[in-house]
Amino acid sequence: MSAPSFALIAGIAYLVAGAAGLLLGLVPVSFVHHAAHFALGLWGLAAWTGAAGAVSYARWLAAIGAAFALFGLTGLDSALGMLPFDSRDLWGHIALGAFGAYFGFRTGALPEAHAERRHLLPPDRRRAARPVSLERRRGAADRRFGSAFG
Repeated sequence: MSAPSFALIAGIAYLVAGAAGLLLGLVPVSFVHHAAHFALGLWGLAAWTGAAGAVSYARWLAAIGAAFALFGLTGLDSALGMLPFDSRDLWGHIALGAFGAYFGFRTGALPEAHAERRHLLPPDRRRAARPVSLERRRGAADRRFGSAFG
């Protein structure tokens, strides 16, 4: 899986988490936290369109996931005035932060696939490098006497 695919999956997961928490009340956190889930989901869908945006999205998601996981694990979430994290929300931040770190920092070292497929075509035969023997007189470039091989 590539970083754009991860951005799509994470974006959909955050949109579903925001909708499940806000509309259905499955995750008891604040309205701002649900709005952040929606924002991360929309950012993931926007990052899906380009590889550079997807890599930076994955890296930021790793940092945000790690920060919220530390807040939830150390109890700083309630000390900062936020509602305490639900265990599902906490593990969701940990998992998506870990996957974000994997795809964000692994993908930077790997070359991205070409967006265009023209590099797969054979080179232009009129400009292709040929051996010197074919380029000389009575070769491929000399059309006075017909074919170079006959």
